[in-house]
Amino acid sequence: MNDTGGNNIIAGDKSHFAVEISPESNEDGWVYGTVLVWANGRRFGNPDEPATICGCLSWMKHILEDSEIYHSQEYFDLPLKTIDSQMGDFEATDCRDYHFHIEQMGMSSFYKYGDNLIFIKNETGKERIICKSDVHEIQDIFLEPNGLENIFKDVIKQYDAMPLPSPRK
Repeated sequence: MNDTGGNNIIAGDKSHFAVEISPESNEDGWVYGTVLVWANGRRFGNPDEPATICGCLSWMKHILEDSEIYHSQEYFDLPLKTIDSQMGDFEATDCRDYHFHIEQMGMSSFYKYGDNLIFIKNETGKERIICKSDVHEIQDIFLEPNGLENIFKDVIKQYDAMPLPSPRK
């Protein structure tokens, strides 16, 4: 499902996994707005905390260019309870070679509720996203190969096609 109504971009299916971006202001070429991730119908990210849209898109492009670095059969196969008990280790800097953590986007909108989203691929390219926050129990979502990448491509395509807010100086 894709929605470009108004200034909203939604790529994916909110009931399974989706990314929603709402550009709101343009200040000297820096576009600010809301970036939310939807996992199993639950919102991750703070809709009241603006984010730099271009920075988020840059991280999405980085994943698209080099998603192979997120392969780890070992971590992909870990039981959810084990991941839950090791969540702090997943956030450690030296562990980021095998997964993408939402915090890497520099997104303060994911801090308020302690939102954690971790992206891992297995050897066949199947994807697993682990989600946890202060308000949501830990859960995981499995996507087909390139599922996350296809959602990111769709977000970028929709963003490139939409009129942006007028610049303010």
